[in-house]
Amino acid sequence: MAFANITQLLESVPDYKETWIECLGDLARYRMAIEEVDMYNRRRYTSIARYWYAKAANLNPDVGRIQHHLAVLARPDLLKQLFYYSKALIGVQPFTKARDSILLLFRPLLDPAKAAIKYPEYYSRTLTVFVEAHGVLFTRKDAPTFLRLAEEFLSELDKHAGLVAAIFDYGHDGAEIPSMFDQASGRVESRVRDRDEGGSIQTRTLEIMEQAYESWQNPSCVQVGIEHRTAGISSSKQVVSMASHLSFATLDVILGGLKDIENTLPSVHVSLAFLWCMAMVLEAMSRIQADVPWKRLATYLNKLIKTDTDMVGIENGEFPARESGLRQLPEDFLIHGLSWSRIYYPPGFFSDMAEGDERSIEPPSVTVARTKRCLWLASKIAKFNCWLLYDVETHGFYATQFADELTALSQRYQIIGRTDSIITSSI
Repeated sequence: MAFANITQLLESVPDYKETWIECLGDLARYRMAIEEVDMYNRRRYTSIARYWYAKAANLNPDVGRIQHHLAVLARPDLLKQLFYYSKALIGVQPFTKARDSILLLFRPLLDPAKAAIKYPEYYSRTLTVFVEAHGVLFTRKDAPTFLRLAEEFLSELDKHAGLVAAIFDYGHDGAEIPSMFDQASGRVESRVRDRDEGGSIQTRTLEIMEQAYESWQNPSCVQVGIEHRTAGISSSKQVVSMASHLSFATLDVILGGLKDIENTLPSVHVSLAFLWCMAMVLEAMSRIQADVPWKRLATYLNKLIKTDTDMVGIENGEFPARESGLRQLPEDFLIHGLSWSRIYYPPGFFSDMAEGDERSIEPPSVTVARTKRCLWLASKIAKFNCWLLYDVETHGFYATQFADELTALSQRYQIIGRTDSIITSSI
């Protein structure tokens, strides 16, 4: 009866459709929760709840509460739970109660006895190690455990799964990078509002870009917090430093797959989008810049440039929307609503989008669209004249001397991949 009433309200009072859609998800989730005998009905109502919450997330991608609901419904899938909990915590409107819920995912993995019982042959070791590494960072467990898991993950890595949530310290109260993005947006919004009484998202993004280009004129070869890497993971700075180290070590592995560019492009696209957005907030970029494998990234990008690639058009063009007939790429939906990605997409980019399984359909032309997006982002990063440059004569990207200096700095504090661990179990 309640379901029918809400459905009728959805049709008759469309002004509140966002509320009605989330209510329909709630009702289906409640029905699922009380169904303890008939597993068919339980799965059925789980599917119905996912459907309505997915629609709610489309309408309100910034709201972490909805992502939290999707995380609960993703059980027992480890990776999907981690994904949705992460979005709930580092979205534009984070849902802080997810910090308690995510422990239901981490605790069994951090208890070897429980993990052996609960996660036997159902998941690959690479997957469980990856999620467990997140658990160690989230709970501020000992650094040697994190290093052991990081080494094991990288040794078995065959696909990329990012650590952006960890770099944002899972939205903890003391997390610095989320507030940096909020402050950058707030400062610009204030200036734009004073000037033209509002201003579009695009105007605010341009303001952030102009400020960023000016700020990076005289870069310093530093990475804030990198020295904390050898002191354990008891603070937010240490979590960010460890997460940055593993995240870009993972990217380094991905970039090495030059024979499988088509399958690595989605990860590289998201990484480039993340780097471009981070570069627009100087304080944030200064916490990760030394860990980025700039030289290998340049090599990878050069493999994307063909003889018929119009780099001049890409460099000077606007955001490449509707490339090859595609508006959004599948990965666009995954990062939509995160606190950093709000300065990536142009206004109205998600106003016309596919729903459900259609989002994951990849026609042959998707590689062309991804390639252009990657080269566009790389050209934007190159305009900072800091880490990458593009040579119009050789038609190629190359890492700058500043990037080489950053690499040398990172190597001095390298702890993943070293045979002589500089962190002992006594920490």
